[in-house]
Amino acid sequence: MKLIRTILLTATILAGSLSAQKVNWEHNATEGFTLAKKQGKFVLLDAYTDWCGWCKVMDTAPYAKKPVIDAIDKDFVAIKYNPEKDGDFQINGETVTQSEFGEKFHVTGYPSTLFFDAEGNFIQTVVGYFEADEFANQILPFILSDRAAGGNYSTIKYLNILDGYAKDGITAELNIAYAIVYIEVENNLEKALNYLDIIPKDDPLFNIAQNLRKIFVYPEENNMDEETSAKVNEIVDKYFR
Repeated sequence: MKLIRTILLTATILAGSLSAQKVNWEHNATEGFTLAKKQGKFVLLDAYTDWCGWCKVMDTAPYAKKPVIDAIDKDFVAIKYNPEKDGDFQINGETVTQSEFGEKFHVTGYPSTLFFDAEGNFIQTVVGYFEADEFANQILPFILSDRAAGGNYSTIKYLNILDGYAKDGITAELNIAYAIVYIEVENNLEKALNYLDIIPKDDPLFNIAQNLRKIFVYPEENNMDEETSAKVNEIVDKYFR
């Protein structure tokens, strides 16, 4: 699902000088996974595209900051992978094709950061841009801990935000926000539709919810109209920025 990416690309880029250090990237994914197994390290795979502006910001912001570089160097083998150019790769002899990459590893937009253990077992994908402090002090420790087995980092983060608002009462806006999280981060159509379907017909946002429902179920056949797009952006601004 690539229609609603703004939720995953909200950021305030922190100013600061670039570190002289650099992440030691492996540009051959197969070799990167082999190295990780040999060294007993986790894998951080940065999935990017040439047209993705925020992917470039990841390189000049979090990946250029010393705390992030040090944390990656200590516990991870870092791999750069462009799914539109780099082709198939192997994890422990099993081929991952270029065409199946996105669906197999829940990549719903770019940049996406994929995490695997030393044996090449997939842990989770975190989609979007993150500032250096959150990346080094929250995301990477989360991946290394047992908590990663209990849910996706972004899902937990965004649901905690929405649950805080929900203490003051559930609204149609909140239900739409929950639906966006489940479709964008979890790619869980059933849960996303559940939140849209409980919005009553007499609610002013009923038509917006129905439009989103069509887009979620048949993304190739439906485009987001101007009114729906404006409301989605408003909801994202309100709850996630």
